[in-house]
Amino acid sequence: LVGSEMCIRDSLCRGRRSRGLGPRGARVQPRAADRRRVGDPGMNDRTGSGDDPHAGSPVRTAGPPLRSARQAVLLVHGRGGSADDILTLGQALVQGAGEDTTTLLAPEAAGRTWYPESFMAPIARNEPWLSSALARLGRQLEEVTEAGIPPGAVVLAGFSQGACLASEFVARNPRRYR
Repeated sequence: LVGSEMCIRDSLCRGRRSRGLGPRGARVQPRAADRRRVGDPGMNDRTGSGDDPHAGSPVRTAGPPLRSARQAVLLVHGRGGSADDILTLGQALVQGAGEDTTTLLAPEAAGRTWYPESFMAPIARNEPWLSSALARLGRQLEEVTEAGIPPGAVVLAGFSQGACLASEFVARNPRRYR
């Protein structure tokens, strides 16, 4: 798992986060950019709707077809990024080290964000986007395992908000990943 210390710590400190406290009990004030609400520019151009805003979002891929791959890398882009952006990074990471046996998969967040608030915000303020994003990763992992690649041969990697989401997914779905 590629992630940041803050994101991993966030998953472990959920109780403090729900009270508006960050690591070591410090009061957290979200940045203005993290205070967007439904109706703000960029929050309405969602692929899905209602309780599952990320339903039907596209997935970009690179490498061999999933059925012929021996391993997979599930790449999760950050806020404002795209699947194409993170896929480019993923291709650079596997270059010369198994690119002919590794399928890269990068789901696209609806509205270019997985959830509207900061990762330090109470979970309820990021719903239904957070649950939808976690379900999106779950569906993608299920597709990978149905193609014959076990979770132990899957890398979950993300950048920025994508790293936070990948960390949260792993915390909620503990098993051996690559």
